[in-house]
Amino acid sequence: MRTRRTAASKPNRRRAAALAALLGFAAFAATAQEAPGFAFPGEVDIAPVTDEELEDFTVAFYEVQILQAQLDEEVNEVLDEAELDVQRFYEINELAQKAEGEPELPGVTDDELEAYQDTLGELIDIQTVIQTRMIEAVEDQEMEVERFNEIILALRTDEELVERLRPLLEKHMEEAQKEENSEF
Repeated sequence: MRTRRTAASKPNRRRAAALAALLGFAAFAATAQEAPGFAFPGEVDIAPVTDEELEDFTVAFYEVQILQAQLDEEVNEVLDEAELDVQRFYEINELAQKAEGEPELPGVTDDELEAYQDTLGELIDIQTVIQTRMIEAVEDQEMEVERFNEIILALRTDEELVERLRPLLEKHMEEAQKEENSEF
């Protein structure tokens, strides 16, 4: 049996966010096909998912959700501390995307552009670090990132896979909750 690493040392609010994401994902995946007007772009054709892969996926998914919560928190902190207010940052970001590399953005001062570039650089650095950790979280479960992503996509359309995943998610969440409670 393989040893799986967990995020036992992560702050409790990140763990709570991950638990909520797991619950939300399970509920979303289970009911998405039933929602009127809701459609996924066709079924995903992947190799059958073994029970061991699904167990590894559950642990990796949990870890990725913790890291996603951390990314969201750090992005919000950077935006809160930026020299630009959040709305102006997004306005400049939209202009920069439309400008496609033009040296000047209409209606943006040099100071605003510098603050935007500094903030964007910080956000890119944070995202790069967290994405690397996400990849490591998946690979720590001896799973390829491509396979992890295939399973994510398959869960959107494969009700049987969702039903196999549900008890694993519930078990993992219970174990994580017990671990969290024992830390107090």
